[in-house]
Amino acid sequence: MSYSKPTNKQDHGVSQNNNDIQEKEGFYVNGKLTYIPLERTPKGTINSPYFITTDLDIQQIVSGYYYCCLLTRDGNMISQYLSDKPVKQQTSGIVQLAPGSYHWLCLSYEGKVYSMGKNQNGECGVGNHEKQTNLVEINFFSKNDKTVRFISAGYSQSYFLTTENELYVCGSNSSGNIGLGFSTNKPSLLKRDVLDVFCSQESEAFMFRTINNQIYGSGKNGSGKLGIGRKETIYTPTLINFFDQKEVVKIVIAYQHSVALIRENGKNIAYSCGIGIVSGHGSNKNYIEFTKIPKLQKNNILQIECGYNHTLAMDDQSQFYFWGSIGITVNHIHTLPKKIMGINFPITESIAIGCGSFNYFIYPSSHTNMARDLMKIYLSGELCDGNIKGIKVHKQMLNCRTSSHFEDIKKILESYKVEEIKMFLKWVYSDTIEDHKLIFSICEKFNIENPKKRHLIDDLTTLYKDSKSKDFTILVSDEDQSSEVDEEEDEDEDEDEDEEQDEVHAHKFILAARSELYYHMFESVTEGMDRIPDYTQRSLETLEILMKYLYTGKIELSADSEPDIVLNELSDAHEYYQLTTSTQFISQLNGLRKKYNIFN
Repeated sequence: MSYSKPTNKQDHGVSQNNNDIQEKEGFYVNGKLTYIPLERTPKGTINSPYFITTDLDIQQIVSGYYYCCLLTRDGNMISQYLSDKPVKQQTSGIVQLAPGSYHWLCLSYEGKVYSMGKNQNGECGVGNHEKQTNLVEINFFSKNDKTVRFISAGYSQSYFLTTENELYVCGSNSSGNIGLGFSTNKPSLLKRDVLDVFCSQESEAFMFRTINNQIYGSGKNGSGKLGIGRKETIYTPTLINFFDQKEVVKIVIAYQHSVALIRENGKNIAYSCGIGIVSGHGSNKNYIEFTKIPKLQKNNILQIECGYNHTLAMDDQSQFYFWGSIGITVNHIHTLPKKIMGINFPITESIAIGCGSFNYFIYPSSHTNMARDLMKIYLSGELCDGNIKGIKVHKQMLNCRTSSHFEDIKKILESYKVEEIKMFLKWVYSDTIEDHKLIFSICEKFNIENPKKRHLIDDLTTLYKDSKSKDFTILVSDEDQSSEVDEEEDEDEDEDEDEEQDEVHAHKFILAARSELYYHMFESVTEGMDRIPDYTQRSLETLEILMKYLYTGKIELSADSEPDIVLNELSDAHEYYQLTTSTQFISQLNGLRKKYNIFN
């Protein structure tokens, strides 16, 4: 596989100048670029991280042999499959993508599953073996009143976990890929009482964890990647004794190796097995049992993903490591983990990683603008009005995320270690889940069934509507009335007029997080500052739209709005308030101008 660098890099929104991209929105990619569904993206293959700029609020990126999909925060999906042009799929509320080699799955908020791809082995689960060039619902689950909570996919097979902890499978079973003993083009029940399922797009094997914390594996095992102590294909699920009495955080199974994160002494330690030159051990031998990766044994690994013959990892210091080879052959191979240099995201970003068949991605995770701003105000300690074991917090933030009173929240959290509380607070402020088991356990105490479906934007929208908890008032000026006021009117008359002014209410910590103007204002003076006049002389409607945007990230005009006036006022207001999401805000303004045929 060739490694040619694209030409005209700046013209295509791709930059190698890492010092110049920290404030831009986008993601890093290394490897195959051919099917990335963004216009003017270079094609071909590269062999060093490149930054691609985009205004899309990306939640997940997946990639296989002949496709790449981008899932955005609003649940839409842009994909490119066997074509030269990106296609925006007509989706609604997609929360997860699961990539296979030649197909992929989509899971919606409602627990519905959709599929698309080659489907040669029935892996799309729609009852036939015809190629699916558009998303199609796998209606087996709705017909049988089943709700899916998690999806995964492999080389030519698919896996579905329901809310009742049932594991359904479909696709090829040529090497025990689905553990049934036969192949099927419709979802079939494999096992009940299953908590997790582990696979990746290039694997012809899989593992799953039961409610008894036992882990089973099945599938192609010529490299020893199942870690069962021998090299032979396993056709039915077999218990993997290595994982007994261990706290497994995650397992990823690739083509010729597997990687597992195991919690030990407060850290996630990376283990691997399979062919040594791609599993990070630096040797040619096959590791038929999971073994610590020597070069990473001191690192606390938060995220790990695998492609065909490569692995990408991120530790708690936001350091990235790569090993293996991007491609089918083992050219340009790194037999030991190598630190990736020049990845520059601000420390307050929530970073996600992903591996395609022949590439990898590093990108700010979903709703990154909101998460970044809230993490910044949390880490700064500004305007915090609560304290839990010495950690400063914003009470209203915890209240809206847990739907509980602060004193009850504090009582529950004080039973945890400081490190665990900080992990939970990272979820509170950014939706980031570093320790799946811990966050689910804490959220359960607040009657939150699934924190993955409790989204930051939704809770902040609820907070925006909660007028009782708002602690700051903006007095709205009326330009027409103010021009008629005689400068010689006495103070009593001025006070009477002030009482008649309209008001917009907000939370100080939200204003400080989202507006540089308010951040520096509150930084200088906090005591007694609970109301100020708006000196911009914008209309009440414009300020209300602006305030709602700070909570929701969306500019929404009403049916009665005068778009030409409101959009121009919003444009000026965003500059005055120095919004932290300038690019996103302007992009939405331009979209609305186009919608209403308003041109400046």
